[in-house]
Amino acid sequence: MDYMDKGLVVVGHHDAVTALAFSADGATLVSGSHDETLIVWDMRLGTMRRLLRLQSAVNGFALSPSGHLIVTDDGQVWDARSAKRVRRLRRAGEPLLFSPNGRMLARSSFNYEREDWAVILSDVTTGRQKSRFPLGNIHPSAMAFSSNGERLAVTGSSLENTSALADVTIVWQISSGQVLRSLQGYGIDALYSPSLSTCNQILALAFV
Repeated sequence: MDYMDKGLVVVGHHDAVTALAFSADGATLVSGSHDETLIVWDMRLGTMRRLLRLQSAVNGFALSPSGHLIVTDDGQVWDARSAKRVRRLRRAGEPLLFSPNGRMLARSSFNYEREDWAVILSDVTTGRQKSRFPLGNIHPSAMAFSSNGERLAVTGSSLENTSALADVTIVWQISSGQVLRSLQGYGIDALYSPSLSTCNQILALAFV
């Protein structure tokens, strides 16, 4: 479908748009902004479906594959259909990512007592923690699930004794928590956007 022929609305926020995400079927687009709102767009009609008013600027969020749930970077879980808040997750932060089947949410978490990072995998329905993948002093910046949802790749940077940021990518087997790969030493520039192939065997990394 040519959405431009449908006269798609391309405005709606009053400040910078900071994040965008499509549902898996492409029928829903969600946009987040520094104007403290999320907008749920109907891509078939080219109209605004819901306006969610938050308490702070949106720097990032995750949209479930179905397009029904949104998790913002402050840990709030929203129903995109009713624009109502469902729950709030503790210690949630960017990056945020739904599993391919939409049943799990991976999110970064910082423990202020231990001063370390981790990736938390939670059940979307109950909000209960299912797994915890420790990162130590690695600050996560991006994540990717394999297409079958069995592996999780996390990219981040750690501050080493040299005071230089060292880029790291770790791949876990989710069921066992086993580290399958740990790639290091890409220099001080940002490493981002890990992607696992549909065969679940190839990891692609983009870095600058």
